[in-house]
Amino acid sequence: MPEVWYEELKRWRAAEGLSRAELARRAGVSIESLKAYELGRRKPSREVLKSLLDHLRVERGHRSAILDAAGYAPGRDEFVPSGESYGFTVAEAQREVDLYPWPSQVNNELMEVVAANRAALALWSAAEDEPGRPVLSNMMAGASHPRFGGRIRNWEEVVAVGVGIMKGHPRGNEPDLEGLSPYFAGVLQQFLSGEPAYVARLLHLWEGVEPRSPKARWTVPVIIDHPDQGELRFVLVSSVCNEPAGLFFADWIPQDGRTWGAVAALAAMFASR
Repeated sequence: MPEVWYEELKRWRAAEGLSRAELARRAGVSIESLKAYELGRRKPSREVLKSLLDHLRVERGHRSAILDAAGYAPGRDEFVPSGESYGFTVAEAQREVDLYPWPSQVNNELMEVVAANRAALALWSAAEDEPGRPVLSNMMAGASHPRFGGRIRNWEEVVAVGVGIMKGHPRGNEPDLEGLSPYFAGVLQQFLSGEPAYVARLLHLWEGVEPRSPKARWTVPVIIDHPDQGELRFVLVSSVCNEPAGLFFADWIPQDGRTWGAVAALAAMFASR
């Protein structure tokens, strides 16, 4: 973090090999103004400073630090290189995950599955039209269903992640099971309609799990006892798909050759049915 933003401005101009006159011309400011900026006598407006940084081709990390040091909190445009095309639409994300040999899906920030590839559908014995149904396609709601929850050997470890996400949801934390938002109340109702044995386990988890701060990437190991393939080991890797839309990729990466083989066999059987 530069303490003196204007010295950084001068340093980047020198690194780019531009004279004051040339940078002033490109950015549409006077030479006198640019000199005053570089000496710390005046501060440019946010838009002028952004223009100067654009013409100096300052990379994003330094750009954000300079804006912050000048008193301008970096906006989203400082982090997203190419605007609306930077993130995936649901249709684009579906085409993307269809390219992967491992199970892959797309979740929204409420943990609904909005897209999934053949390997993911095959792993959970799902139907092609299941992704995209609110609440019913929610991974937390499905955690009490035998097809999902009944296969997860390290159930507490995996569901604790979902509980932490629910409790720390950035647009309305859900700290109390008795005061849930309408959406999460629906998720909980769906969860409670599953196997009763899961209810006490969920309540115990809710008591002890801390809210999770949203991150661009997180992982959790998952061990599955599959009825046809036996023990399967994955690391579930979540990464940003479309930040403004709250979409995340969830990739189930096999951790050994046996799991890779089982995934391929399940996907082939799914395709042939």
